[in-house]
Amino acid sequence: MSRNTADIIEYLKWRGDLPLSVSPMNEVDFMILCNVICVDMTPFFTGKEKSLTIGELSEKYFSSGADEKARLGALQPEKVLSMFKMLKDTPRFSNMSVSDYIYKIDSVAEEQFCAMCVDLGDGTRAVIYQGTDDTIVGWKENFNMSFLDSIPAQRDAAAYLEMIAGKYPEPIKLAGHSKGGNLSIYAAAHSIPEVLSRIIVIYNFDGPGFRREVIDTEHFVAIRDKLRSIVPQGSIIGMLMEREENYDVVRSDASGVYQHDGFSWEIQRDHFVHMETVTEGSKYLDKTITGWMNSLTIEERRDFIKDFFEVLSSTGAKTLSDLARGGFREFAALAENMNKLDDKKKDMMKRVMKMFFRSAVPKLTMPKISMPKLTPLKTKKRDSGGTQNAQD
Repeated sequence: MSRNTADIIEYLKWRGDLPLSVSPMNEVDFMILCNVICVDMTPFFTGKEKSLTIGELSEKYFSSGADEKARLGALQPEKVLSMFKMLKDTPRFSNMSVSDYIYKIDSVAEEQFCAMCVDLGDGTRAVIYQGTDDTIVGWKENFNMSFLDSIPAQRDAAAYLEMIAGKYPEPIKLAGHSKGGNLSIYAAAHSIPEVLSRIIVIYNFDGPGFRREVIDTEHFVAIRDKLRSIVPQGSIIGMLMEREENYDVVRSDASGVYQHDGFSWEIQRDHFVHMETVTEGSKYLDKTITGWMNSLTIEERRDFIKDFFEVLSSTGAKTLSDLARGGFREFAALAENMNKLDDKKKDMMKRVMKMFFRSAVPKLTMPKISMPKLTPLKTKKRDSGGTQNAQD
């Protein structure tokens, strides 16, 4: 960070004592709530507790005696724990009330879903959706978005919003980081008019887009004026798939996929430092990945993703943390199972495996696996007769 900017931790030190009556909720505050939901709260919502303040949750979490870092998983930056500990003594957040917390993992339905409702104390409620955790099931669900009109987490996100709107009368603000941003958009877009009219704003922090067939519907047109999508200047995740909405670009002091971490986004006073556009590298990667995805039919995407995650699951790992703990033994099993594929699938598998571990698990040290030299991707063009022709 430069001398004149801050990160989330410094923001809390500087402005954490300001009540919402003095300084209303802003984009940084919603990013903080999106990091709060990354903390595992399942032990504290067992069905008896209707609500707990963020201060109470912080106190319970750090006095539970559990392995804090292990519970956080492989994907979340350790600063999440420092932030969560600070919130107990931060007047701006400590008395916000969390209710209706839900965490769901279903390997059969291929779903990972987590959401919470926050009474902000300013006469509004926030619905916060968690992004992908480090479960392999959760990552497969992400990939499934490339060939499905909707995934289970998106449908649950819409049902959750409808439930919250029926339970509480206040205006609603939605937010999510990564896949959570995608869920917030989907939930709002599929809400009934009575609920949509109560939504004030939808924050999408570097969340992936949708298939073109999905965003070209009237559902998405109805929410455009309420939507605020924010990505770092070198965004990778936020550039995936198609998007209609305009997005704001903010400055990150990290590089590559590490920019997805909101703790790297620079802050001035009550807002992120905004820039004019994403980098040329982000644009190139977006074009490359989109071109590759568009070169595959829906059936080819489905078959490849099935094969990819069968290979990934062949190690016996349930989470990316499991893969990290397994070390070379796990990656040797990956390589062995990839070698059973035909040459075309093996080539594609190695490309995606390399991208996957760079983007999904940048902190995980991957043993050297021989990768083929990447050749220009071929795209398919439909002729007037409806057949597909491969072109360089």
